[in-house]
Order: sequence, then structure tokens, then C-alpha cells
Amino acid sequence: MTKTIKIADKEFVLRNSNRSLLKFEETTGRSVMDMNPNFSDILTLFWCVLYGANRLTFNYEFEDFLDVLDEDETLVEQFTSYLHNKKEEVKDTKVKKKVVMK
Repeated sequence: MTKTIKIADKEFVLRNSNRSLLKFEETTGRSVMDMNPNFSDILTLFWCVLYGANRLTFNYEFEDFLDVLDEDETLVEQFTSYLHNKKEEVKDTKVKKKVVMK
């Protein structure tokens, strides 16, 4: 099931992609693997994930995106929930792989 998020009455897909990883590296000069667990990196990742999955329709520059986040504080909560769920999916997949390999 595809996860979406509504920003200013428009639906955008939340999906990790190679494009979003590259955009994060391009923007920060660091890999996502070297990401700091701070607010700045989380917001940058949020913007990159939206850009990567919606590059033809997501037309926000980073500063404009921050303005939108200020208007709807639930957006950051929705994204962090998405990240948490993705992390749990990865854990579940690793556990299943270990069970299958035994």
C-alpha cells in the first residue's frame, strides 16, 4: 500500500527511492547512512523523500517547504511515523530472512 501525505490540499507519495537518497547526499554532502538524528536532517530527508517520489509535481524549494510545515505541524509527525514504520518493516524483514536461512 502506497503511503501518501496531504500538503496544501494536494496528495504526495511518501516513498524511499534512489532519487531521494541522491538528493539528500546532494543537499547535505553526506549519505543517509551518516545522517544525524537532528531536526535539520529529518526535515531535509522529508523534503528529499517527497522530491524523489514526486519530482514532477512536488514544486517546493526547501525554504518554501519549511513555510508549509509551519502551517501544518502534523506533517512532521506524519513523516516521523512513516520513518518509524519503515524501520519496523526492515526489522521484520531481517527477522524473516534469519528464520528462512536456518
